[in-house]
Amino acid sequence: MPFSLARAVEFQQRLSLAILSALAARIDPYRFASRMLLQLQKRGVRTFDGTGLTTFAGRRCDVLAWTIDGATIKARHLVVAAGYASDKCIPEAEHSDGITAPTQDGRSAMDPVTRLIEIEAIKDTRHMYSHYFDGRRLDDLVGLFTADAVCEFGAAYGGDWIGRDQIRANYARYLSADAPAHGVMHSVTNPWIRLDSADSARGRWYLLDLHTSPGVENPLILFGIYDDLYRKVDGRWLIHRTRIDFLWPNRDYRGPREL
Repeated sequence: MPFSLARAVEFQQRLSLAILSALAARIDPYRFASRMLLQLQKRGVRTFDGTGLTTFAGRRCDVLAWTIDGATIKARHLVVAAGYASDKCIPEAEHSDGITAPTQDGRSAMDPVTRLIEIEAIKDTRHMYSHYFDGRRLDDLVGLFTADAVCEFGAAYGGDWIGRDQIRANYARYLSADAPAHGVMHSVTNPWIRLDSADSARGRWYLLDLHTSPGVENPLILFGIYDDLYRKVDGRWLIHRTRIDFLWPNRDYRGPREL
């Protein structure tokens, strides 16, 4: 287990080991890791022993891990102390959800068919946002957001809208005027979708906001780019955070968000 032994030397730990096989000198990886964590705890390091993980995904600067209780853990590093039994913990083939080991750019690999299916599902979420918003279907519109979603539309639109209740209240104000369905059209094009894991993704969309009511001389309202974060909840891709890079008539451009 060269990697873990190197880490032990780095932390200057004295750890008792066990030999499991008469054929070769091999350490007990669980006992080794537990002793190392115990020594680190004494130095003030926070550890969470016994937490069951269902899967994990490497990203550019950190690692996401999901527990059996549904919680998400974000860490800078992940050490799998599995030793010669590592094939049980780090599968070479894909998981049942289509996720494989992280790629060199820090994102999780995914088989092409699964990736296309997930991307199309995310596209459908953003498409339905336009249909529900323009069609004045408030309940359906709010249902496209996670419970803890945030709309970051800026001071001109009331600051951040946090959580479904506030998101509902603010969209209700925009839909309260006596206007026909699809009197305004949010036309979204040029999707750029990036999958970070089996249940997290990000996307950017060109936005053309148009007046379509009779008698309107200039149909152009604004041009911009939606910048979204998505979460998959109970099998559905939902909007977790969204903002607009405004391009015209007023410009407030921040570019793609990096996590």
